Amino acid sequence: MRFLAAVLVLLAACDNNDTPNAANAERSTDAGPRDFGAIDAELTGHIYAFDRAYTSDAGPSNSYSVTAGFAEEPSEICADITPLLSGDECKLRECYPRTPPSLDGGARVTAGDIVIDGGSHQVYLFAQFGGQYSPWNYSSSYFSGGELLHAEAVGAEIPAFQIEVTAPSQPILSTPIIPPAGEKLELNRNDALELRWSNSTLGLLRFTLSGFEVDRRRAVECKYAASAGQGTVPKAILAGLPAGEAVYELRVESTAETNAGDFLVRFTAAANVVGTTNLWARGDAVLR
Repeated sequence: MRFLAAVLVLLAACDNNDTPNAANAERSTDAGPRDFGAIDAELTGHIYAFDRAYTSDAGPSNSYSVTAGFAEEPSEICADITPLLSGDECKLRECYPRTPPSLDGGARVTAGDIVIDGGSHQVYLFAQFGGQYSPWNYSSSYFSGGELLHAEAVGAEIPAFQIEVTAPSQPILSTPIIPPAGEKLELNRNDALELRWSNSTLGLLRFTLSGFEVDRRRAVECKYAASAGQGTVPKAILAGLPAGEAVYELRVESTAETNAGDFLVRFTAAANVVGTTNLWARGDAVLR
């Protein structure tokens, strides 16, 4: 059994055609944070719908991406390094690149084509040769919160299945204050970090903060009930990160699970978190 990292990847740009479809959608590189816990990756699958709304220097922006994958080989191997301090909400993990990586990314299978209803558009994820799926990426909002998203797979190596998840609403972060574009969030490793948010009652709010060393990264990964409106990253956890440059992100996720043959399938609807000025709560940080 292996502990797998939550992977933070920057998002690809979105196509702006009037009618969304997989053929004209640009390839999304965001499959969302995935934390399979103690479950073998070879027997897990995910569908991940990520809605993004925020304001940048160019003005308001709305986009979403939907991805799927089964039996994916992780790019990192991670493990808890402070099991006695982690508790139920926050963990400190140490992650190393997988060496050597498989040439084919691991043996992959699919559940056939997947259709998703309930959002602003009907989404089609087409199974491709080699066990991958064409991602769906579009420049508009997919949900605002409360929608029931329904996914149905026709079946292939993995049996057909249906699964539903309720979409979360976008949280607004009031503490800490998100810095303007081009500036870094400054954090003190010797103090606990208080998080405060509003406008979200469904799912889990996830906070990820990663510091980097020569051959590894250390990551604080926290999950709080979105309905709580607040959470604390303990000082003992933050102190385990190296001083210097880091990256952070917050998002809210609502997840449902089902079984398809021997596979555990997770369907997650996620939304980015914004600050009080509608800036996206992610970016560079400095750990003092």
